[in-house]
Amino acid sequence: MAAYIRKLFIILMLFSLVSFLIACSTGPSKAKLQEQEAAAAAQAEADREREQALAAQAYTEVNAAHDMLDEMVSDIYKAWHWAIHEAKDDICSLALLAKEMDRPINELKRGFAYGTNEGTWGDLSVGDRQKKINRAESDFKLLLATGFSRFSACVLTVRGVYMENGNYREAEQHLQAAEQALDTLHEAFPDSQYYAALKEYYATETAMAAYCRSVDGSLEQAKTTINDYRNDVRKLKAELELLIKNK
Repeated sequence: MAAYIRKLFIILMLFSLVSFLIACSTGPSKAKLQEQEAAAAAQAEADREREQALAAQAYTEVNAAHDMLDEMVSDIYKAWHWAIHEAKDDICSLALLAKEMDRPINELKRGFAYGTNEGTWGDLSVGDRQKKINRAESDFKLLLATGFSRFSACVLTVRGVYMENGNYREAEQHLQAAEQALDTLHEAFPDSQYYAALKEYYATETAMAAYCRSVDGSLEQAKTTINDYRNDVRKLKAELELLIKNK
C-alpha cells in the first residue's frame, strides 16, 4: 500500500511538472504573439502617416506652383487681350500697359528688358541691365515701329516680368520638390491611393509651366487652354482635398 501511494505521488508530481512546463512554454508564446501584433499595428499606423505626409507634401508643393502659374498666365492673357482689343499702335506704351495691369511701371520696364535680352540677361552686368531697363519705354515703342505686333510685345513684356523677378523659377522649384515627394511616395507605397491624382495634378501644372515659358497660338486658343487648365485643376483639387484632408 505504501509503495502504491508513493507511485501515485510520483505520478501526480510528474503530471504537475509537465503541466507547469507546458504553461511556461505556451505563456510567453502568447505574449510574444500579442507583442508582434502590437508592433505590426504600430508599423501600419506609422506607414499610413508617412504615406499621407508624403502625399500632403507633394500636394502643398503643386498648389504653390499652381498659385504662381495661374497668376502668370492670367496676366499674360490680360495683356494679350488688351493689346488686341484696346491698345493702338500710336499710343501703345509700357506706361499704358502698366496701368492696365495695375503694376508699377518699373516692373514692366524690367520685364521688357528681360524679354528682349533673355538669352544674354544672365551674362549682363548690373550696370548694363539697368541701362536696358532705363531705355525700355523708348525701345518698346521702337520695336512696335519696326512692325513687331502689339500683342507679341505686350506678352513678351508681362511674361518677362515673371521670369525676371524670379516667380517663374520659384514655381519650377515647387514642381521639382513635388516630383521628389511623388517619387518617394511611389517607391515606398506603389499602390498608394493618392499617387494617381497627385501625378495628374503635377503633370497639369508642369504643362502650364511649359506653356508660360513658350506662349504660342492665338488669343482664342489661349482662352481655351486656360479654361481647360482651370477646370482640370478644380476637379483634381476637389478629389485630392477629399483624399488627403479626410484621412
